[in-house]
Amino acid sequence: MELAIYTQDVPMVPYRDIPVLPRPEEAIPELQAAGVTAIEAGHSFFIANPERVVEENSRMFHQAGIRIWSVYAPFGKDRNLADPDALKRHHAVEYHKFVLERVALAGASLVVIHPGAYGGEQEVPRMLPLLSDSLESLLPVAERLGVRLALKNIVPREPGPGFPALRQVVEKLGSKWLGVCFDTDHAHKGGGVKAGMEILKDLIITFHLADNDGTVQSCMWDHFMQPPYGVVPWNDFLGVWQTMDFTSPVVVRAIPWAGECYRHMQREVSALLQGELMQVDVSGIPTKLRCLRCGHLRFGTAEDNWCACL
Repeated sequence: MELAIYTQDVPMVPYRDIPVLPRPEEAIPELQAAGVTAIEAGHSFFIANPERVVEENSRMFHQAGIRIWSVYAPFGKDRNLADPDALKRHHAVEYHKFVLERVALAGASLVVIHPGAYGGEQEVPRMLPLLSDSLESLLPVAERLGVRLALKNIVPREPGPGFPALRQVVEKLGSKWLGVCFDTDHAHKGGGVKAGMEILKDLIITFHLADNDGTVQSCMWDHFMQPPYGVVPWNDFLGVWQTMDFTSPVVVRAIPWAGECYRHMQREVSALLQGELMQVDVSGIPTKLRCLRCGHLRFGTAEDNWCACL
């Protein structure tokens, strides 16, 4: 199992706010030292630079053994693929096509896209056909370029398609170039991780793994909390995950816990996905075990376990 590190909006080079793709000569040694072999990038780099810069910087990452696995597409009201205004929706589609063309230069495997910007739940039935129309325009471009589209579940503050509606859109279009990006943080805040995975699992082509602290603020915004340090029910996640034969990189959309390095974050998340998080039952509630010295969770077995101290 390979993990990919998310490099948009958060400082991905440990302890240093270095833009990853724009400054490969600085970022690559840091990422290699952290054991990073794949990344998810934001779209801004690809549209803000000439093609030769995109190609050259991407080549440097590939030569260093770091794959640009995926790219996060633009989103919001100005890039709304389900906009009821036909002209605005056309502009959003054309912009996404431009992003796809640029992303293909880097050899990325897929682009994560939002299902649109919705004003309220009452708008969902009206806007889903518009989203489908936009995707029908994007899919031939994606196929020509060899870049898959991953439709992402969104947070409650952005009312939009729930899990069944996402499934409906993807199944209706029936293209191998379209699947789902399953965000654990978003799912926990809107509909439930287990419920969402059971509905979508055969359509998932990439993950955004992140946790949250269960506060009102975390339900409104992404906090980039590292799994499994929040309140996302990872036992529920693992119950479905272990039934999947998922071989693609899994994107960790988080900042290392308590200022630890990215190598250790990858070690902990890998152990989580392998079912090695140590827990005990307290009054019937599974409770995570922490090290009293470093404050990190413990992974492994009763006979052989570790934390950030080890």
